[in-house]
Amino acid sequence: MVYFILTVILVLFLIAFSSIADVQLEQEAYKQLIHSSLLLTIVTAVEAVAILCAFWINKSAVLFFMRLMFCILAWMICALSFWVLRFPKPSRSAFATVIKVILEVFVVYVLFYKVSDISISLTTGITVESSIVEGLPITWYQLFVGVFAIVIPGIAFLSMLFRFQSVSNRLVKQEMAFILIILAFGGFALYATVKMTDQIAPAFDLLFPYIIALVIFLIYWNISRGVLIDFV
Repeated sequence: MVYFILTVILVLFLIAFSSIADVQLEQEAYKQLIHSSLLLTIVTAVEAVAILCAFWINKSAVLFFMRLMFCILAWMICALSFWVLRFPKPSRSAFATVIKVILEVFVVYVLFYKVSDISISLTTGITVESSIVEGLPITWYQLFVGVFAIVIPGIAFLSMLFRFQSVSNRLVKQEMAFILIILAFGGFALYATVKMTDQIAPAFDLLFPYIIALVIFLIYWNISRGVLIDFV
């Protein structure tokens, strides 16, 4: 029940943060960042329900809610990554919308047709069983993780890194530098949470939303200040 309580606490924090940030950030472009925060709130709330179902030993309910959680999580990763891709002037794009729809169809296909079981326990954390991808030495879930945890965020990160060199506005360049550092930190922290805690506390991977929440909060703090720091 400790993990359930911790996820509920994060849900309450994210609701409060999203409400305050939405008021303070008047620029329409930056409100897309708040959209990612709201999606993460839903992800965490659905995961909390799944943890509760696992406590009640309702396997079918756990499978349903974890599938739903991963679907919304993928949506949130896409939203945040596309925001990074278009920073500092995020704008709506028909092409980006089409790509997002294709990715979401892929997510639904993998999670509801290729993933056979998802379980939660204190001894193993989140366990996902899925079939092997034909012609590849990986499972469909591993492909899902590769696309949404490595490829899409990686493209967004590299895009900002390359654009960073050509930005002339010092404030924007500073904001991009901090965002790159925050994203790098978030990537390492997520890897450590999911992989490096397997032997110590396997169920600790249930708290991965805390890492994403910290990344979003730090990015918000960075862009909301609007203050140029003179390092010289």
